Amino acid sequence: MYSYFYTNITFNASEVAHSIQKSDGIIPGIRSGQNTVAYLKRQMKSLIFIGAICMSIIAMVPIFISAHYGLSRLSFLGTSVIITVSVITDTKNQVLSQRRSKKYIAKAV
Repeated sequence: MYSYFYTNITFNASEVAHSIQKSDGIIPGIRSGQNTVAYLKRQMKSLIFIGAICMSIIAMVPIFISAHYGLSRLSFLGTSVIITVSVITDTKNQVLSQRRSKKYIAKAV
């Protein structure tokens, strides 16, 4: 629920649509102006909804696991799962970036 309010405050679809139009960019199949603003708002709301559902599932998985197996206290919570996944993803991206840069340097020499 918080994500809906926060994103509506921080994401200004009118400003983004104006920036796209100013840089001569287009969204295929969408006319510039108010149609672009409406499209961006619709896409933003659907992405927020999907993200909120995923976050709710991640937060509830430890609760269901502890209830199913009769554990009184589970050593991890949804927040720690999210942090762990983001750290693993960031580490993977950094390793891939280092590998790409070494390949590029090897080809240049």
